[in-house]
Amino acid sequence: MKLSKSAECALRIMGYLANESSGTMPMLSERLGIPYHHVAKLIQQMAKAQLVHTKQGKHGGVQLMKSPQSTTFKDIITLVDGPTRMADCLRDPALCRLYGGCTLQSVLQAVQHQIDAVLMNTTLDQLIQRTPHERTD
Repeated sequence: MKLSKSAECALRIMGYLANESSGTMPMLSERLGIPYHHVAKLIQQMAKAQLVHTKQGKHGGVQLMKSPQSTTFKDIITLVDGPTRMADCLRDPALCRLYGGCTLQSVLQAVQHQIDAVLMNTTLDQLIQRTPHERTD
């Protein structure tokens, strides 16, 4: 499983807002290195899902609608990418030509449950409490 670039950007935006409490779209674009139009699209999507609140005008900006403790990675990733699935057969068993005789599906299902649990139990609050990863190259 690999996150889409949009999901990664959404997590970065939400992490920034959790840490800084608010920001403007131009500022988010500049500080996070995400193209402005992409920030605007993601903010619009997150506002529609009531993850963020936007305010127009001179004192406008973007802020979280829920506390960082109650916003999970799964909330954000599912909004942007839809449900995470390691293989098509986990979404729809009828897609598997070997259905009923495949031993791989049960293993993938167990791994999928672990991934879902980690995403559901990882909050923005946990993200902002971490120290930045240092590059080793």
